[in-house]
Amino acid sequence: VDGMPQRMIDNEYLAALERAAPLRRLWIALRSALAWKAHTGMTGAHAFKVLMQALRQDPASVAQVVMAANAPVLLQRSMVDGKPAEGVMSAGQVAVLIGQLQSCREVVDAIVADARSARARLNTY
Repeated sequence: VDGMPQRMIDNEYLAALERAAPLRRLWIALRSALAWKAHTGMTGAHAFKVLMQALRQDPASVAQVVMAANAPVLLQRSMVDGKPAEGVMSAGQVAVLIGQLQSCREVVDAIVADARSARARLNTY
């Protein structure tokens, strides 16, 4: 998505992006960069400055700089705008050992019980 290894939930958009030829990926990245520029209020001069800075530091990183706009735009499209088929969704990682697997009902009931207990403690003050 942005040139860095990430875990994403598979969908048609991600598959099409991965199958795309380099020029198509560049086009998608440029469109995302323009959308991100507009979303953040970044000026054209600032965007150009960032591009030139990347060129000076490492010409090979220019593609990553341009592609870096993909991730936030595509994540926003799927998760904020509610269009999962038109963007990507981060899969995240679990970094703990799961000792037991509860049902959804058990999890929700435990959350409700904790909330009631917290509210009761707050009401005593």
